[in-house]
Amino acid sequence: MMVASRKVNGISWCGPTAISVITGRSYNEVEVACQSLCHRKKITGMYTREIMNVINHFGHDYKELPYLSKTYDFNYETGRYDVSEVTVGRWLDKVRERTSTYLIQMTGHVAVVQGDLYWDTFTPETGTEVKSAPFRRKRMRRVFRITTIKPTSVKSSEEAKRSRSSVKVNGVHYRSVKAAFEALDLPLGQHQRFRRRVKVEGVVRAYGMTWESEE
Repeated sequence: MMVASRKVNGISWCGPTAISVITGRSYNEVEVACQSLCHRKKITGMYTREIMNVINHFGHDYKELPYLSKTYDFNYETGRYDVSEVTVGRWLDKVRERTSTYLIQMTGHVAVVQGDLYWDTFTPETGTEVKSAPFRRKRMRRVFRITTIKPTSVKSSEEAKRSRSSVKVNGVHYRSVKAAFEALDLPLGQHQRFRRRVKVEGVVRAYGMTWESEE
């Protein structure tokens, strides 16, 4: 059963709450993943791309369905279709497929819908019926159909540090690569960028070397 986990001793935000519903993870576990993947210490509002990235990290795939967030009415005077955004209420009642799981983005908010149930930060943890869903008059912005691949584990900050230390470049540990960059006496701005693993990886590949991890 899908459940909207709540944050322990704090405010629950719609992005992590939606992720917890889809992945079955606790809010606090989702928050740790968001902090790591979004490179932020505090998670409040999230961009849609950040939410989908975390969902994918937990082993779920998705497909955006832009045609499901709009209506297309043929205009006989112009000979063209008039495209307009539907309200959340109309989408819930008339548009969606009830056999699918969706993450929906509306104006300033995200929620999860499956069958006849709806979850967000304003519903009970077990969700509410779509006919009683909040924000039914808001406009739909984007729709994503969620599918499951396989679950993955979330690394703690200490595990992430150990993982980074185990990375090798042509047989040389990350710390040695970092020391080599420091020896180049780069300007501070460049040196700061090189300190991130992802940046170092890009530099390594740019120089034609291979990238190997011992994870």
